[in-house]
Amino acid sequence: MTKKRLLISFFLTLLLLIGGLVGYLLLFSDSWKGLAVEAIQERITTEMTVGDVDVDLFASFPQVSVVLHDIEIKGAVKREGDLPSNMVIASEFGVSFSVWDVLFGEPVIRSAYLNSGEIIAEEYSNGRWNLEVVEFDKEGEENSEGASKFEITNFYCNDIDFTYIERGEVKSRGIVTSGNASSETLRLTFEDLVYSDLNEVFEPFYGEFTAVYSTDEEGFVTANIEGGLLNDVGVTTEVVIDEGNVNAKGHFHSVSQDDLKRVFIAKEDFEGWSYDKRVNVFFNTGGSNGVVEFTAPEGQFAVGPSLTGLRVNNKGEISGGFRLEMDYERDVVAVKLSDVKVRSNGVEARIEGRTSRFREVPFEGTVEGTLDLSRSYDSWLPGLEASTQSILPNKGELKFSSDFKGEQMMLESSNMEGELDSSPYQLSNVRVKFAGGKMNVESLSYDWVGNVGNVVANVEAYEKAMDGGAVKGSVDVVAESVVVDPILVWWGNRPDDREGASDYAFLPHGSNFNFSINTDKLYWEQLECTEASTRGDIGANKLRLGFAKLNTLEGELVFQGSARPTNENIVLGISGGAENISLKEMFRVYENFGQTVLRAEHIKGRGDVTGSMNLVWAKDGSWKSDAFDADLDIGISNGRLKNLEVFDEVADYLKEHRLIAPLVDPEDLRKRLSDIDFESVESPITVSASTVTVPFLKIHSSAMDVSLEGSQTFAGGIDYTLGFALRDLKDNGQGEFGNIEDDGLGNMFFLGMDGTLELPEYSYDREAHRAHRRRGLNAEAERIRDAIRGAGDEPEEKPKEIKEEEAPEETKPVRTRMRTNSPNNLDDPEDDDF
Repeated sequence: MTKKRLLISFFLTLLLLIGGLVGYLLLFSDSWKGLAVEAIQERITTEMTVGDVDVDLFASFPQVSVVLHDIEIKGAVKREGDLPSNMVIASEFGVSFSVWDVLFGEPVIRSAYLNSGEIIAEEYSNGRWNLEVVEFDKEGEENSEGASKFEITNFYCNDIDFTYIERGEVKSRGIVTSGNASSETLRLTFEDLVYSDLNEVFEPFYGEFTAVYSTDEEGFVTANIEGGLLNDVGVTTEVVIDEGNVNAKGHFHSVSQDDLKRVFIAKEDFEGWSYDKRVNVFFNTGGSNGVVEFTAPEGQFAVGPSLTGLRVNNKGEISGGFRLEMDYERDVVAVKLSDVKVRSNGVEARIEGRTSRFREVPFEGTVEGTLDLSRSYDSWLPGLEASTQSILPNKGELKFSSDFKGEQMMLESSNMEGELDSSPYQLSNVRVKFAGGKMNVESLSYDWVGNVGNVVANVEAYEKAMDGGAVKGSVDVVAESVVVDPILVWWGNRPDDREGASDYAFLPHGSNFNFSINTDKLYWEQLECTEASTRGDIGANKLRLGFAKLNTLEGELVFQGSARPTNENIVLGISGGAENISLKEMFRVYENFGQTVLRAEHIKGRGDVTGSMNLVWAKDGSWKSDAFDADLDIGISNGRLKNLEVFDEVADYLKEHRLIAPLVDPEDLRKRLSDIDFESVESPITVSASTVTVPFLKIHSSAMDVSLEGSQTFAGGIDYTLGFALRDLKDNGQGEFGNIEDDGLGNMFFLGMDGTLELPEYSYDREAHRAHRRRGLNAEAERIRDAIRGAGDEPEEKPKEIKEEEAPEETKPVRTRMRTNSPNNLDDPEDDDF
């Protein structure tokens, strides 16, 4: 027999055997169906309904498969009397047994599969499960004779919807796309898996894994998974099943930013930033709670303007931990940040915080770190105007600590430097606290162009104040020195965002800010003051100086006042007084007030001033001299005038006019006027319309008695009248009877001074002479009247005043000037003035 015939004979024989076997199995297929159904029913304790039943000889040969279509298996009930609900619903449930067992022994069901169905697992409040429907052989008890054995070593499933219910509430859902469980291995592929409130944080899970499991003597099942995938992320875990409790712990391998974005629902949280490292994720879950912890090694990150609102990208290094704490019973997800460190654009920060309910309860925690002030503010302060940025510190380090809500924050610095109005400044010992909506400057030392001191302040509702609301609080300044000039220059140079506003105010409406300032020294131009202090308050439309005191010009100045803004100006009204001011020092400090006639070397004495004045500044800080007005009472004591050149000019003028010359000893007069002492002088002075006015004033001096009245403009224009007693012009007033007092009735000579202080023009003032005679006669009449009234001899009657001119005494009469180049009236021999 040839080889070809032998092969043909072999295959024919094999086909006959297979055909016979198939025929045999088909012949007894109804037996196998009954055998499978009975085997299942023997193992479950609840109701099972089945549709059609088929035998499949080829699906898993050499296994014989019995397929139960449209199967429903009821679950166990919570208590007797309850109606059962479906536990398993499937289009196909199949069991398989070996052909050889069928042919040569007793059939044993060794595998099963479930296709296109649903499994519902429910845990009742009494601790029972609806899955408790399988009846196992008791220990030492054998199966009854003829009963088929049920020893499943493999279980397969495909397209199974899984639902887990706990105490009547659905906790988890998912789809098992394929699965295979053997005696030691479980392979599973799943999708759309969600669990409780985790679906508010995470996308539905999908993945695949192979688990190797074992059972110990106490019945605890331990499964180990390596190389699994969850949402395309590698995972290694260990699962322990202990008396119905499932505990799992493990970690995910090298999770990238894109991996996290796939897992979390809030995709927007991963937009606008990048991180170049991979995160390690550890988890531990079981029973009623679980933990997922993300650990980020130090790596480079970048945050774009779309996320921060800043003008530029923020780049730097970051590291730290992010922890999810899940309470399954309460359906709560808590989040914790631990030891998060950030370094970016001069900022170094450490963040710790947590929230008890993610997306429901705000984070609580702390942020602390340092800020390098030499870095650009654009990188972490959005929308900061250039004018504001230019005055902020640009050197030094600022420490900060804050809670997440910003309700409590502390700023500290040992030293910061910057520029204000192109001049450097230094801030030190800075400690600012924000708490309860208030800002407290506990300490701040400053040094700027001679302004040196320390500030303590508090501002209520500072956030509203920063947004343009009312400013309320107080500030106390204790200074070594205050220099006014650079402050006024800065005020004039500052950008005015209220330009064009119809309602100009110091502060927003509703503000009330108290202040006190104490300084060892105060400088304002050439003026130097010591022990200066003031206190008051400032509101929207008023600045009040409740009390101000300073020592200056070897005397003391005390005043109070208030300032109010108008649309165009700021008006300051003050009242008070100065005592014991050195006139010589005052002229020296103010450089003789811009004139050379009366200088510091000419004058000595002490001055006292009381009264009130109004000063006006434009909004740019410039003083409006033409709007200045004042009503003052001035007193000078222990005065002295020495070597005043203008007195030489007076003596020369009198000497050159022939009518008065015979009455004057020019050299004697010149000598006496070269050094004049006077004990005291008191007079009111008014200032208005850029003019200083001095009413009629008598000066009793060592040289002679002189009267003075007139006015002087701020531009230097003068209009004065000097009055001299004729006997004082001739000699020193000494006669054979000693010093003769002026009774006011003697002949006087009045000299007008016009022009400017630098170029005075002299003339005889006849009108002043006549006013003098009228005052003297009226005064004499008043003395007579008083004498008669005192004697009681005459009824009280007011004597008539002698009138030569109808002009009030207190008003200076208008005079016709007699210049030195027009001496006609003074030299007229018919004139009866003398």
